[in-house]
Amino acid sequence: MISVPDPGKKPRQNAAPLDRLISGYERAMLLRAALSCGLFKLLAGKEMSTAQVAAALGWDRLKTGVFLDALAALTLLQKKEKHYCLSPLAQCFLDPKSPYCTQELLELKFTRIAGLSALPHKMCKGAAAASDAVEPSLFTRVMAQSALWQGSIAALARLMARDPAFRRAGSLLDLGCSHGLYSVALCRLNPRLTATVFDRPEVLPYTKQYLAKFALGRRIIFQAGDFYRRPIGGQYDLALASHVFYRPLEQVEPVYRSLARVIVPGGVLYLQHHYLDDSRTAPAQAALFHFTRLVVVPSFYVSTLSETATQLKGAGFILTRVFRSRRGGATVLRAVRKDG
Repeated sequence: MISVPDPGKKPRQNAAPLDRLISGYERAMLLRAALSCGLFKLLAGKEMSTAQVAAALGWDRLKTGVFLDALAALTLLQKKEKHYCLSPLAQCFLDPKSPYCTQELLELKFTRIAGLSALPHKMCKGAAAASDAVEPSLFTRVMAQSALWQGSIAALARLMARDPAFRRAGSLLDLGCSHGLYSVALCRLNPRLTATVFDRPEVLPYTKQYLAKFALGRRIIFQAGDFYRRPIGGQYDLALASHVFYRPLEQVEPVYRSLARVIVPGGVLYLQHHYLDDSRTAPAQAALFHFTRLVVVPSFYVSTLSETATQLKGAGFILTRVFRSRRGGATVLRAVRKDG
C-alpha cells in the first residue's frame, strides 16, 4: 500500500529548509559549470550575444541562452537586451584580472565538495582519508582570497583598532600568518607597530611576495618555524592567530603556553576561529566546517568556546571579550596575559 497524504491538510513541518539545501546545490553546480568552461574570463570586459558565447564554447545555442539567463537570475551576469556581460559581483570576485578574484578558492571548494560524494563509504570505520594536501603557493593564495572575500581582514583590523592595548602596542606576532595581510592592515592603523609574521619555511617565500607590494620595510619581520613542534621566540605586546588552531586539544594547549611566555604581562592575544557551543551543534557553519574537514583530515578538530576558554586560563590568559560574527562566520576572542 502507498501512503497517500490528505491533500486538504498541510504537513506539520515546513519543507523550506530542505528546499534551500537542494536549490543551493543546483545553484552551486551552475557556478561550477561557468567556472570550468572559462565563461567569466570569456566575458571579462566585454558584452557577447548567446550565439557568440555558444560559438566560443562549442555549445548548443538554445541551451547556452537558457544557461546564461539562469546565471543572470543568480546575479552572476547582467543581460542587456540580447547581450550578456559580467555583473558587478562577478567583476569583483570572478574576473581573473580583479585583485579580489576568488576563482582558485572556489575551485578548491568544489574539489572538496566533490570529495563528499562518497560519504557513506567514507563514514565506515577504517575508510582511507582522501588526500587534502595543497601546494604552499596555492594554499597562500586561497587563504588570502578567502579572507578578502569574507571581509575578515578589514573587519578584524577595525575591531582591534578600537582596543587601547592595540594603540599602545609596538610589537605584534602574526602566528600562522600565511599571506600576512592582517599584519599589513594593522601596521597601517598603528604607525608605531612592528609585525613579526610567523609561518612554516615553505610558506614564507609566498608571504614575502604578498608583502613586497606594501613597502613596509623593517616594520615586517619574517620568522620561520613550526609552533606545534618548537617554542615561539621573541617578546610581543600583541599577538594574533587566525584559523590556525584546528588540531586536537592536547596539541594546541602547549602553543597557548608558548604564547603566554612571549606576550608581555598585560599584553593581548586575539584569536579568530570557528568555535562550537557545548552541544557541538551550533553555530551551524562551525559544525559543518568541522565535519567536512574531518572527513579528509582525521585529526581535524574544532574546539568549543568553553574548551578554548579553559585552555587559555590554564596557560595564563584571561578571556575578556567574545565577538561573534553577525553573518555566522568566525568568532573573535580577546584574551589578556595575566600579570606575573
